[in-house]
Amino acid sequence: MPQRLMYTALYMNKHGDLINNIEKQEDVQEDAFAEDTCGNLLTSHFRNTSQTHPSWGSFSSLEHPYLSLYIRADHSTLHELCTERNDITFSFQPLYEAAEDTRLCVHEKDYPLEKLFHSRTPGNYPDYTGNRHPWSEEDEQNQLASAYSSAIDYNCQREAGASAVQAQQLLTMCMLQNVTASGSLRAWLRLLDSCSRPNKSYETKSLTDLIADHVANWVPEVYAWWSNSQRSKTDLRV
Repeated sequence: MPQRLMYTALYMNKHGDLINNIEKQEDVQEDAFAEDTCGNLLTSHFRNTSQTHPSWGSFSSLEHPYLSLYIRADHSTLHELCTERNDITFSFQPLYEAAEDTRLCVHEKDYPLEKLFHSRTPGNYPDYTGNRHPWSEEDEQNQLASAYSSAIDYNCQREAGASAVQAQQLLTMCMLQNVTASGSLRAWLRLLDSCSRPNKSYETKSLTDLIADHVANWVPEVYAWWSNSQRSKTDLRV
């Protein structure tokens, strides 16, 4: 119940008491501090105080709930994601372990390359200026073929006695990699804000949209308030 947790912290900051104790009073309804109710109380407080009295807005309450996500994406996108925010903890699958996985497509001829490498599906993709560029089925297959070629080179180096760490430099940046990412709600909101800006790659913005879906399901009322009134307007510093 992350929204109840945040409202508890906010209420304690003002009144010095736990809402658990208030619930025990006879004149308090049983669902007075339900998860969605606390979300609405919290966002109502932010709307009424964060602009007129920023320090009382106490966005610090957004630090209390933590969310952990398992993410699989191409190495280039994950690198852009983790360098954007240092208040989220990333635990990466070692690059040489991801590199070793690519040997599957060399040893198993029918192994799907899409399980090891990322390539955009055919379409018209915007760049940071807003201009769209075509990406054809031929482009997709050429990129996967290039990735497959790098996997062959990697495998040859490994069989020749090179270490995985040394040989991994031959592999393409579109190689898929796993990561566990954990952070407070405030950290995730700040990441969503910074990684959805126009200068970010299509892949980074697409991954950000998927993360946003998880955050919205986790704290629906707070996310709706932030998305509608605070996104791109505040750094949630207070």
